[in-house]
Amino acid sequence: MQEPLLMEKILSAMSDGKEAQNRELYIAVEEVWPPSPRMSRETKWGRRPAYEHSIRSTLSRLVKLGLAIRVARGVYRITAQGLERIGY
Repeated sequence: MQEPLLMEKILSAMSDGKEAQNRELYIAVEEVWPPSPRMSRETKWGRRPAYEHSIRSTLSRLVKLGLAIRVARGVYRITAQGLERIGY
């Protein structure tokens, strides 16, 4: 998964401004951008599909860039800057 595209997909999934849990974001991204068979395989780190690791890593990056905030463990919300980034 390409990080810039994944960033846009995650931000779009949070565009309603409500808090979003990791699981909700996995589902939302998967619906609009289904993972390849390679990205669907479990990794040896945590027994999660590789695409979930990519989403979690990208969420961390979004927080560092100020495009999202971490409300609680595994819970995120888009910022005004994040909404601006996706044209809202």
